[in-house]
Amino acid sequence: MFVSPLATMTTGRFGTHTCLFIGVVLQTTALIGASFSKKFWQLLLSQGFCFGWGMGFLFVGIAGISSQWFTRKRSLANGLSTSGSGFGGLVYSLAANAMIQRLGLAWAFRILGIVSGAVNLVSAILIRDRNAHIGTSQLPFDYRLLKRPEFVLVQIYGFFNQLAYVVLLFSLPNYANNVGLSSQQGSIVGALLCLGTMFGRGWGI
Repeated sequence: MFVSPLATMTTGRFGTHTCLFIGVVLQTTALIGASFSKKFWQLLLSQGFCFGWGMGFLFVGIAGISSQWFTRKRSLANGLSTSGSGFGGLVYSLAANAMIQRLGLAWAFRILGIVSGAVNLVSAILIRDRNAHIGTSQLPFDYRLLKRPEFVLVQIYGFFNQLAYVVLLFSLPNYANNVGLSSQQGSIVGALLCLGTMFGRGWGI
């Protein structure tokens, strides 16, 4: 949410591809950089700052593109595109655990960084928006909206909703370890959560 005004401004001035390329570089650097982390501040810089900003640029850059291409079945299209994150998380969780067990944490980070960087780069190159055709406004932040109570309430809801979701998504496998489950079982728990979001997002929208 904090990155979105800057990402929106980048899209408006330089285009969707530039916004996505920035996200790809930041996210890939974050994952590979984390593999070389020896101190806590290095992990905060790579996974906290760099990955968070990269994810922000990637998410904001593509959030509204699928709906631009549909007039009918728009909700279905949005549902299918967002459900992909659940499927990706399912594969990611199981694959990451397998790589950690066989290759170690450092190489798991590096492989995930290379794979996600390659996939995101190809996607960023191939994606096409219709911003110019439909006259999409790329205003980074409209301060006049702060005068509308319903807007402020929606933002507060979105902030706490995403905060709870992200904390749960990234800490559930670790919590499973703390209550006595193995690392493999913890990864399965995380994968099942992603499976639920895949169907929930696909059907909910």
